[in-house]
Amino acid sequence: MKLKIIFIYFLFLMSLQACLHISRQPRIYSDLNTKHVAINENIIIAEQKFIDDNLWFFMIGKPNKKLLHEWIFTLDLKRINFYLKDVINIRNFVVKHTHYTKDKEVYGVKDYWLQSKNEMYEFLRNKKDDCDAITMLTAALIHSTGNPDVQLALGFYGNPKYAVFPNHLYCLLVNKNEPDNPYVIDTTGDDIINILPKLSDLPYYTTFVSCNAKGEYYLYNLWKTRYENTM
Repeated sequence: MKLKIIFIYFLFLMSLQACLHISRQPRIYSDLNTKHVAINENIIIAEQKFIDDNLWFFMIGKPNKKLLHEWIFTLDLKRINFYLKDVINIRNFVVKHTHYTKDKEVYGVKDYWLQSKNEMYEFLRNKKDDCDAITMLTAALIHSTGNPDVQLALGFYGNPKYAVFPNHLYCLLVNKNEPDNPYVIDTTGDDIINILPKLSDLPYYTTFVSCNAKGEYYLYNLWKTRYENTM
């Protein structure tokens, strides 16, 4: 009897060790596009099912809602005589040539998202809008140069202890040297920069979700936890 108890205890320890070992390894999932994606310590790439189950969060914008990645438009850069390629130069161009203005002053409504690339061309002429349009323009310009690494990010700007609901839209850029620490591209201010800051350098930015134009969704913080608890 004693030997049986020892044997069962030994099996328990072996199972526990195996579980602990597995938990330290990247977990692999496959989305509906059959592309395998990995999870690192800070970011999860969501399966399509999770997006479908939480459309109330991922469908945003007014007056017509779209999935977050659908707000990354592909522009005809020749039409607007735009020839910049470098991400920092594009970022600084947007800062210089746009002026943060509330939607109420521009469109007469509290919240309005540019509904098409034609409206984005118009925005380039009048140069006035709020953070969503300015950020969408930034993402569209970088994406339209052929750069696949730009993402739209929905998050909270402010004290992280209050980061429950998103209040800000900005861009992230994949950092190939540190995949779990992307660069932040925020063009709603008036500062000109020479180096892109990393997400870890900006503690007042709490990202919930980001996505690229292909529809790959990256989850952080509260939404990473939600994913782990439901999938």
